[in-house]
Amino acid sequence: MALKSAPFFSGILGAGGCFKVNPQNGKTYIEADEIYIRLKAVFDTLEIRHSTHVGGQQILSPAGMTCIRVEEYDTCYRCFMKADDGSKAIQNLFAENDQAQCRDINVKEGIYENVSNQYYWRLVVGVGDDYIDLSKDDCDTGSTVPAAGDNICQLGNRLYKERQNAIVISSYGSDSPSFKQYAGIDSYSLEGREVTVLSPSGNELSGKLHIQPGSTGWQSLDGLPEGIKEAADSAISGIEFGKNNLLRNSGFTGDYQTANLNSDTSLDETSELYSPSLKYWDVVNAVAQESEISMSGKEVVIKSGSMTQVLFYRIISGESYIFSFYGKGTSVTFSCGGYAETIPLTDEYKRYICRFRTLSAGSILSIHSATGSFCELQLERGTVPSSWGASMMDNTSELAHYQELEYLASAIKDGSVDILGGLVLANILQLGNYKDGRMHKVTAGISGIYNNDDDVFAFGGGTLEQAISTVAKYKDNPSYQPTDEELNSIAKIVFTHGGRTILNDVVLRGYIYALGGVFSGKVSIADGKILLNEDGTGHLADGKLSWDLDGLSVTGAIQTPYREWVIDQSSKYTLDIDKHRYVFVYYRKPIYNKDYISRINLPDVVEGRNGSEIRIFTSHERFTQDTEPVYIQYGLPIWFPGYNYYKDPPLRTLLLKGKEAVFRCMSFGGAVGWWLQNYNDFTAEELNPVEFEPWN
Repeated sequence: MALKSAPFFSGILGAGGCFKVNPQNGKTYIEADEIYIRLKAVFDTLEIRHSTHVGGQQILSPAGMTCIRVEEYDTCYRCFMKADDGSKAIQNLFAENDQAQCRDINVKEGIYENVSNQYYWRLVVGVGDDYIDLSKDDCDTGSTVPAAGDNICQLGNRLYKERQNAIVISSYGSDSPSFKQYAGIDSYSLEGREVTVLSPSGNELSGKLHIQPGSTGWQSLDGLPEGIKEAADSAISGIEFGKNNLLRNSGFTGDYQTANLNSDTSLDETSELYSPSLKYWDVVNAVAQESEISMSGKEVVIKSGSMTQVLFYRIISGESYIFSFYGKGTSVTFSCGGYAETIPLTDEYKRYICRFRTLSAGSILSIHSATGSFCELQLERGTVPSSWGASMMDNTSELAHYQELEYLASAIKDGSVDILGGLVLANILQLGNYKDGRMHKVTAGISGIYNNDDDVFAFGGGTLEQAISTVAKYKDNPSYQPTDEELNSIAKIVFTHGGRTILNDVVLRGYIYALGGVFSGKVSIADGKILLNEDGTGHLADGKLSWDLDGLSVTGAIQTPYREWVIDQSSKYTLDIDKHRYVFVYYRKPIYNKDYISRINLPDVVEGRNGSEIRIFTSHERFTQDTEPVYIQYGLPIWFPGYNYYKDPPLRTLLLKGKEAVFRCMSFGGAVGWWLQNYNDFTAEELNPVEFEPWN
């Protein structure tokens, strides 16, 4: 229960009043500004609180003291503290190699003798139970001599990181009020040591920042990854994150293959016979060279020249793309998909990001009228750029080799193996043909080295290098289909730390639970009773329902709310129709050949159907033209009262070309039959235009 005034704020600077009961222990609580008691007040315990003033700033650090006297020695000042006042003993928390600071700057000088502002920041060179020794020589510029009455605090340490931290709360200064955290104080300077600042002038936070749901104002955050804020601000559903680099050899490292030579190949002293740096690029006045800036270690320098690449994947007209690169120089013009843009450059390397929408389809990216140095070129489809990466079409086998060496070097240099009973702790475990103290061939292994989700966890049927190469091939394209030659050069089984599994063959005896799937070849289920072929053909129900590239075939019955189709093994079609139902006839091919005629068997002609009507027509536009007419072959089953047989008159044909045939069950002279009701709607050419042989 609580009774509060509005508004109510608790604390010494609060407002309003409050009376409440703690539901957990039943204690009551009253908070008010003034209480007037006329007769008597009884307090079992009375605690008086008052607001105090701390001028300047407070420093929270591992140690502090008030100096009561100072003794001077040849190399230091010994500052004593009051370690015991008769009621309590105080522990000296200073340590050697601490930095001790005194900062008293609000003393009015010239009023009292031997009183002045104090500032010094000195190294602690000795520590006793009730004193510290402050160095005379190792101190900050302008440090004064310690004196009795100084308030000294620890602020930094030369050796130990755990004593290099401090919190400063300040009520004055240009950015006051402020709360600041410092870390790594190991000299007489706080520059670059601020890790957290809370101030009306601006806040700075380092480390993890957890923002609760419902928080607002993220748009004001600075330092978001380039492009993310812009994309989020747009708040549109068409946001696409760039992923795959469409440029091959964008790092100018070549394809790690030996050049193919023939009798027409001309060579000079600049020819590269292994992994040409400008593979896939047609260049004018451009050369590749080593680079300390590029992630690939290579850059290209262009002097009033150009670079052109024929893309492996064609550019789609009207789509969003991003062209990005690191560069410096004068300017560069690029064009792609009918779009062109000139970009001015600076003398310093920086990343340039160009978003554009293509105006036409194409397969060329051109960099021309260029003067400068360029690296990490990337062309990707989307609206939000990603960091540079090699194309999935690039040969990454050599990169996988170096990554394997990096893993092994790390495991040898920094790793160790501990065996605790049945527990083995290690970085990498490699298995294979190990004999006579020598690993002849690695065929499997487990790696505990984890930098990101694409790192190999376990592999088999190959080396660690081959496992890394396998992950690289499928990283951005899970549907990648390796060639037979590639299958011999990659690991057969790979598991990554991110959970991706790459296997050559899978045999499962249990269930598969998945959100979806992509199959690139033939799929057979239940011993072929369900079959899906790579070309799109297949069948269900052990062939009862099948389809090919021409159409659908059904054997058996298909029940619908309105009618029943019965299709026999000879593919002669029968349709039994209830009265007043319409039949839409769709034919895939012209049926002037009798092999493609579909037979429509009208319902039994009994007296109860007298007056019933059936309409047959085609609504598909292709069959309303002269080139692909639709013919209907029909007979008139006649029922005679008292006889249990049909008399079939000669078969007739009817041409449907955007028209409708209406059959009505009618009685003539005691006989009931189906008759073409709207024969007047058809011309003489459309009535019985073709003579067909009757079905057997």
